[in-house]
Amino acid sequence: MREGLFADCSENLVAAWRVRAIKMYPSDFRDTSEDVRITLLAALCSSRQAEITDALVELLVALVHKINARAERRLTVELKKVRGKAGILFRLPMRRWPARGDRTRGALPGGR
Repeated sequence: MREGLFADCSENLVAAWRVRAIKMYPSDFRDTSEDVRITLLAALCSSRQAEITDALVELLVALVHKINARAERRLTVELKKVRGKAGILFRLPMRRWPARGDRTRGALPGGR
């Protein structure tokens, strides 16, 4: 179906067509005119397409959240395994910015 097929129709009207199509039996579709049949089926397909897209987006968001949570848990476990991590993490900025680290060390009590 092309994009914006029902753009000029109200949402209530499209929803009513969808409900009407859901309630109909296949034999009822054969008894209606072709224009009505195509309109009802297009309304049904359009709304189902939107519902499926929304469900897939929600599923993707949940999956990304689960992957992030697992990665954070693994990182926490890995950090717990490292010996002397506090010292490593403290020395890391000193290596990155040595001039700033020298000033900081001199200002701290017991600094070298």
